[in-house]
Amino acid sequence: MIFCLVLLMLGFQSFSQISPGLAGSREQYLKKSKNQNTVGWVLLAGGTAMAVVGAVGFGRNFELFDDTNDRKADLYGKVVVAGIAADLISIPFFIASGKNARRAARVDVSSIRRLEQRGNSIYYTQLAVLSVKIPF
Repeated sequence: MIFCLVLLMLGFQSFSQISPGLAGSREQYLKKSKNQNTVGWVLLAGGTAMAVVGAVGFGRNFELFDDTNDRKADLYGKVVVAGIAADLISIPFFIASGKNARRAARVDVSSIRRLEQRGNSIYYTQLAVLSVKIPF
């Protein structure tokens, strides 16, 4: 019973582990965009390299009426398929990177100077401001 309870609790969202800083700030969106862009390029480059190596190896080992190199040809064929799959998997990372870059352009965290009166004196104080640009 305790084991089942622990498994159920693993599925709940934990609100205590929020990253430092403002949630949804410009820096976080830019960092997320950069990381997704890097992952997309790694998958694209690695997948293309795998597809090229697999295609060359498959071309050298495939013979229609000879069964001596069938295992090598099958292996290279699987490498080609894995490379093409990695290329296709990179597409959502590029799309998400673009979305986060556009979000970073719309959200800006800055501060403004504000006049504040304390007794008979007037002071400038900094006030944090979250601005959101809404395109029409």
